[in-house]
Amino acid sequence: MTGNKDNFEYTLCKAENSLSAEMSDDEKIDLAAQRILEKYRAAFIELAK
Repeated sequence: MTGNKDNFEYTLCKAENSLSAEMSDDEKIDLAAQRILEKYRAAFIELAK
């Protein structure tokens, strides 16, 4: 892939924003919840003990 990392991230964000406009509120909430669970999975597992 050519180009720099910043350009790639901008393109990815731009694509996500476009998809976001087509998603229902429930779909947006589900996506946000999924990202939070993935990011803090270890903490949630520790809390569940």
